[in-house]
Parts: sequence; C-alpha cells; structure tokens
Amino acid sequence: MSKQRGSLATIALVFLAAILIWSSTLVAVPFLSTKLTESLEECKSEEQTQCTEKISLYGATGDMFGAATSLFSGLALFAVAFTLAQDLRARSESRKPFLIASLEQEDFILHDPKIGQSKSISYFITVKISNQTTDAALNVSAKANLVTSSTSKPLAGLHLQQPLNGTSSESITFRGNLDASETMQLLDILTDANKHATLAIEVNYASLESISWKTSVTYELRCENSGQRDKLNSVRSDSEHYLDLWRNDAAVALDTSVKDNSWSHSKI
Repeated sequence: MSKQRGSLATIALVFLAAILIWSSTLVAVPFLSTKLTESLEECKSEEQTQCTEKISLYGATGDMFGAATSLFSGLALFAVAFTLAQDLRARSESRKPFLIASLEQEDFILHDPKIGQSKSISYFITVKISNQTTDAALNVSAKANLVTSSTSKPLAGLHLQQPLNGTSSESITFRGNLDASETMQLLDILTDANKHATLAIEVNYASLESISWKTSVTYELRCENSGQRDKLNSVRSDSEHYLDLWRNDAAVALDTSVKDNSWSHSKI
C-alpha cells in the first residue's frame, strides 16, 4: 500500500510540475519579449535593421530553450510511464499466494525392511501443503531431498491436480525404497540418539498473474523412542530378533522438527 501511495504521489508531482512549466510560458514569453524590445537602444531609434537583427538573435536563443523544454517534457512523460510500469508490477507482485509445507509427527514412516545382502527399507512421507493467503495458487508442485551425513537422495517430484484456492490445503505423499547403502547410512544416524538426518522440501507455484514463487523448509529427522530405535538397529545389524520386532507389518514413525532458520520464500 505504501508503494502504491508513493507512486501516485510521484505521478501527481510530475503532472503538476509539467502544468506549471507550460502555463508559465504563456505569461513569461510575452513579458520577456516586451522587456527585451524596450531595453534595446536600436529599437528606440530609427535603426530598424539592427533592431530586427537583435530580436532575431533573441528569437534563435528562445528556440534553443524551446527545444530544451521539449526534451524535459519528454523526460517527464518517460518518468510517468516508468512510474506507472513500476506501480503495475508492484501491484501484481503484491497479490500472491504463500504456500508452506508441513511435516507433522508420524508423517515420516519407515516400513517393510529387508536384511542381508539385499538390505533395504521403504519410506512413506506425507507432506501437507497449505495456502496462507486468500489468493489462489496454480501449478503447485513439491520436491524433497533426504540428506544423511554424506549423501543426498532426491525424492520424485509431485504436483497437485488442482489449484489451491483461498486458505485451503492438500496433502501429497512421497513413496519409495532406499537401497542397501542408503539404508545403512540412514539407520546409522537414526539409531544414534544424538544424531539426525534432514528432509529438505521445496514447494513451487504460480499466482494468477503468472508470477512464479517458491517456499522451502528443512526438517530434522530423529528416532527418539528407544523401542523404535531397537527395530531400526535390528535391520542395521541383521539381528536375529529382526522378525520378532517387525512382525504384523510393524513400522517406525520418525520424530520431526523444523531446522532453525531454514524457512525461505522467493520469486523464481
């Protein structure tokens, strides 16, 4: 709102200055012409030729000022056009959706592990995408990266089937499997109560004015329950208790929390 008021004030000042300059010439030009003629000695005598030459010289000088005035008038019009363009751009960018990605407790699930040489584990991640404004968001998509101590695994990007209208929300689910190396790296972290992995989430979307935006956040992943860590450790170490701990389609829900200073929002 303050930008719009500043732009309107600038336009008003430019128009006011242009009107004052133009109207002043209607009075100033005849007045100066009379004074110049009266001040010329040649025009007080019968030396009309010299008087005419003097007046012509002043007229040529006046033409130079006229050209300069036209130049400044053109610059004033350019300033008005530039100000209007900036104002329209500010208006279009001020009306924008603002989407955030939420990962609540028990939204990151590890399940269906396998041990031995073909060690692996599956993941099921539910991310809630919410619109924080009343402006609709188009072409909403999300991507994520699961980061351990030494590797980053990109998760397949997903998109919403419909725009997010108003303050609505939708959930998307990342599903997949970790191979033996990825499983070991993740479980080495999660079975240590003092360590955590991270999940970086980025949401991309567009406003109705076709301006693209992105919001990103990083979540820290931990396994704080000792019983759940025992399950994960049985997979990591190929424990003989593996089958007992994972019977009846057991799963492990990770504890999630937002990493400090990880929220980011910008225009693409």
